[in-house]
Amino acid sequence: MKGNPYYAHIEYNDKKDPADGLPDEDVTAIEEIPVCSINKPKQESLSVLKILVTAKEGGRPKMMKKGRLIQELEEAGLND
Repeated sequence: MKGNPYYAHIEYNDKKDPADGLPDEDVTAIEEIPVCSINKPKQESLSVLKILVTAKEGGRPKMMKKGRLIQELEEAGLND
């Protein structure tokens, strides 16, 4: 991404721009907007979520105890 994103605070005044007849604008402040990267989750994290999502009982989501999750992770080869 080139440049830094920013937000410009604008104040409108009573003057009109003769070129287009729109209200004249004054920039009163410029603030940089922070940028955060979004990273893809690790495959292990996605596997844990998949195990939790597929835990169903009677078609409804089922609570899973930590011991059961560890067992599922071992079966999937993800527990060291």
